[in-house]
Amino acid sequence: MAEEYEGGGFAHKQKKQATGFAQYSFMYELYKAIMVSGLKMPTPVQRKVIPVVMSGKDAIVCYKTGSGKTLSYLLPMINRLKCHSKIVGARGLVLIPTRDLADQITKVLKQFIKFTDLKYTLLLGGHTYEGQF
Repeated sequence: MAEEYEGGGFAHKQKKQATGFAQYSFMYELYKAIMVSGLKMPTPVQRKVIPVVMSGKDAIVCYKTGSGKTLSYLLPMINRLKCHSKIVGARGLVLIPTRDLADQITKVLKQFIKFTDLKYTLLLGGHTYEGQF
């Protein structure tokens, strides 16, 4: 949007601030997965947590079920891992207290890394590691 000032013909352009998930400057592959998933706007918890996690800080998030907590930490994690994907070996770890929740989060992770070359492994307690790799 340009503002015109009479008398001097001076025009001042104001930058439009990005909204939605575009405001986080995610890499293209992650942004594509977000759009394909149908997400339009971050939830309130995501708006608070994503910038904190993207800045490299730790976050403890307690919020109600279905509020978007999982994506509030997974999206910045995926973005950081992909941006530094030349490093070999395990580079991210998510600890989950139950198998059901681990399965649920793994499904979400798969959906948002599908356009990247990132890999994941789900390890469950009570099983041998050999059978899980």
